[in-house]
Amino acid sequence: MNGSKQDFLRYLDDCRKKVEQWPTWKQEALKAPGRQRSQADEGCQARAQSKR
Repeated sequence: MNGSKQDFLRYLDDCRKKVEQWPTWKQEALKAPGRQRSQADEGCQARAQSKR
């Protein structure tokens, strides 16, 4: 790996660590809307299957 790629990966790791320190509500607010919907849909499907 060249230096700039390693620097970039280090930067991403630092950003991830910063976000982990944020409150949960703030982390959830920044997630892509599609991901939140799909997780909610999975939860609904799991509940529907457990009722059968």
